[in-house]
Amino acid sequence: MRFKATLINQKLFLNIVQALEKVDKNGLIRLSKSKILFVSKQSDGENVQVYGTVVAQALFSEMKVSSKIRNEIAFEVHLKNLASALKTGTNALSTIVKLTRKHDVAYLSFEIRTQVSKKETSNVVQVVQDVPIRVLQLEEIQARIVEPDYSQFCSNPLMLSLPKLKEMKSVIDKMKSTHNGNVDVAGSPSGQLRLVVNSTLVSIRTIYKGLTVRREGMNTNEVYTSEITVRLKSLSRFLHAHVTNPTDVDCIFIDGHALIMDVKLETSGVEETDKSYLTYYIAAVQD
Repeated sequence: MRFKATLINQKLFLNIVQALEKVDKNGLIRLSKSKILFVSKQSDGENVQVYGTVVAQALFSEMKVSSKIRNEIAFEVHLKNLASALKTGTNALSTIVKLTRKHDVAYLSFEIRTQVSKKETSNVVQVVQDVPIRVLQLEEIQARIVEPDYSQFCSNPLMLSLPKLKEMKSVIDKMKSTHNGNVDVAGSPSGQLRLVVNSTLVSIRTIYKGLTVRREGMNTNEVYTSEITVRLKSLSRFLHAHVTNPTDVDCIFIDGHALIMDVKLETSGVEETDKSYLTYYIAAVQD
């Protein structure tokens, strides 16, 4: 198998990795000629998952990828190591990314050309960052890269646009400082989002109004037609997606089962029909 490409959007790649790292320390990446798939799943029982799809040309140019599995390559990587390598290339002149193998260990290698100035002279130096990866076989790809499907539970769910994620994160952080349990998330077809935390010592309620209603859902005569209880920590993990500077974020209420968050990413220079996004699945707390 082979992979080699020029990284043209280091910032977007880094922001996605940093967002995934808040879900779990390890992530899966699948490379293909047209799209790059990112996956991270919470491993401590909170049941948060994120699946991201980015148009390949939004991240890479001159990309060559080949393998015996439909010319796709999937691997597991420690996200902190990947983020560190990407940070090294923040001010790079150019960055070549390729798949390498040294001493029977697979790596995603970054060849970073950067300019170093000293007094009145300036030199171009190359730094190589090798990030260890574990390449996945077909059976493991089929078992581990399976996006949740909630369509059987709700055919017409309520869908609302969300306010700025960074502002929501500030609210959730304040809630976490007083209570580290659950939060009730409710939505209405009139464009309201309500967040409620109740504990023995305090009750906190925040309401956002004037949100765009993407889909009204059912029972439109009710003030709040959908309400789902999730872990505060789980919602906080999702809100770290603000680092990706999304263009839009939609919240889909799968009553009794989950919140689905669609985070649309800014990918300049890419056809409007080719969307790049992160989708978070936050499972409801079951009584």
